Amino acid sequence: LASRYWAPYTVGNHLPFDEKVVDDIYITEIYGSNFSIRRIMMLEFSQYLENYLWPNYVTGTSSHAHMMSIVVMINEKFRERVPAWQPFKKLPEHFPGFFQQMLEACLLEGSLREQTALLVFLNHCFNSMEVELIRDQVKHLVSLAMWVSLQCVNRAVIDVVDRAVLDAVDRAVLDVVDRAVLDVVDRAVLDMVDRAVLYMVDRAVLDVVDRAVLDAVDRAVLDAVDRVVLDVVDRAVLDMVDRAVLDMVDRVVLDPLDRAVLDVVDRAVLDVVDRVVLDVVDRAVLDMVDRELF
Repeated sequence: LASRYWAPYTVGNHLPFDEKVVDDIYITEIYGSNFSIRRIMMLEFSQYLENYLWPNYVTGTSSHAHMMSIVVMINEKFRERVPAWQPFKKLPEHFPGFFQQMLEACLLEGSLREQTALLVFLNHCFNSMEVELIRDQVKHLVSLAMWVSLQCVNRAVIDVVDRAVLDAVDRAVLDVVDRAVLDVVDRAVLDMVDRAVLYMVDRAVLDVVDRAVLDAVDRAVLDAVDRVVLDVVDRAVLDMVDRAVLDMVDRVVLDPLDRAVLDVVDRAVLDVVDRVVLDVVDRAVLDMVDRELF
């Protein structure tokens, strides 16, 4: 069916547009299948909207099935997260008429599936206010003129709704403010905790470093002191040993030497004295003898 009427690969061999084909497809493939996603996906994949539905839509003459088929195809595009408004931008002439027909269908009693599809489509329209074509039609639904024409009862209902909406907005704002305040408080508390933890860590690290440094300094000082003390003790011990050795040498060696030297000296002195005395005596005796003889 797609190859005969709208498939892009059979452009030159398409049959003329037939509204009955659109009605049959809607009744059998969409409405008759209880809006089966699989059937709708196949129609979307064949470019049913771009090549057949929208180019042949005419305001005032197109059927309800034609309008609902377009609505269902747009909803499917949004479900698949693909650009949905491009066909309308290319051919915007009949979009106001289509939008009006869609709004009128919302007021009619229809199946739950159709009403759901229409509401979903309206939701997509309100969420696409950045598209000028959509905005031009949707803005009439939210203009001040619409509120003026409401009855008193409707106004009271709207007041209640407004209050509920305002309460919801206030709650949302308060939640946002509370979250912001809590975030600030949490950040402040976390900063304080971080600072306290960092301070404790710094102290612990500094204590460890100080202990390590002090241990190293103590060891170095003790090593230096030990070396100095050992040098002094070594020198003192060596001096004491030298003195003891010298005393022993003096006693053992010098005493016999002194005695021997003294003996030699005494003998030499005595010999000299003897010689001198004997010479003097001899001379005296000789003088006496000479005197007596002469």
